[in-house]
Amino acid sequence: MAAQLHLSAALDDATAARRPAGACPPPPYARWTRLVRLAEQGGLDFVTLDGAGGPGRLDVPAVLALAAGTTSRIGLVPAVAALPSGRLAPLTSAVARSAVDGRTGWLVRTALPGDGPFGTRAHTPGAHGAPGRHHAARRHRSGARPRRPHRPPVAMVLDVHGPDRRWLQAARYADVVLLDAEHPAAAQVCRAALKHHAADAGRDPRTLRVLLRLGVDLGRGGGRGLRPRAETLHFAGPPAGLAGVLAEWHAEGVADGFHLLPAHAATDLLAVVYGLVPRLRERGVFRSGYRGRTLREHLAPTA
Repeated sequence: MAAQLHLSAALDDATAARRPAGACPPPPYARWTRLVRLAEQGGLDFVTLDGAGGPGRLDVPAVLALAAGTTSRIGLVPAVAALPSGRLAPLTSAVARSAVDGRTGWLVRTALPGDGPFGTRAHTPGAHGAPGRHHAARRHRSGARPRRPHRPPVAMVLDVHGPDRRWLQAARYADVVLLDAEHPAAAQVCRAALKHHAADAGRDPRTLRVLLRLGVDLGRGGGRGLRPRAETLHFAGPPAGLAGVLAEWHAEGVADGFHLLPAHAATDLLAVVYGLVPRLRERGVFRSGYRGRTLREHLAPTA
């Protein structure tokens, strides 16, 4: 079976996330939880939420706390300035439970501190192999269940102008790279280089998923709702057209998948779930449903 692409979305469009100073928030962030549930209906791997901004900024932990209680599969990835000192430190109890269930990740805006997330080592052959027979027998006799260490998957935003420190850190430690590129060919070259650096670091390069960031306007705005970024590709048009573009780029090795940046989260996400996803499935390039319950399972290589 040919490899299938990964698909995720950012739900923090500026027009919806920002409120006038002093305005009451829509209790209890019902609009945002509806968007997360909608994204899960479409089978997206994960959604990202970024509350950075001025007055009236989005309370991401509050949103994810509610979304965690109303969904069961989709990955929940808040943006953070840096990895927290404690694994679940900034999260409310509901989000913490989703982290324990393996659905939470981190989108890191800056470079990773020290040697990597939570002091983990690079992925090396045999580093996570099966325990020795003596250790397994001792654990069986004691009746204790093996303790499985949990590190939420880490995503980093990079551009094609590298390699630099962030590039090397991403190749060594990140689970997902969200890549900005001015052209698909530049993304293709960057993806190959990141995979090469990952292999040099002793990890399986297939475990580093490179998702191309793509601004999309799938409604009738003709692209007017897009907020241009100099180094981010954009698409304005119908979902059927976007499906053809994504399938072609994925087949050419431009990216392992795509992180969509909707111009209007509510309307564009509807078009993604009910327009784009069915057409990608018809082409055989997107899975028919979730293969597992954790974010790591969603991100696992598909072939």
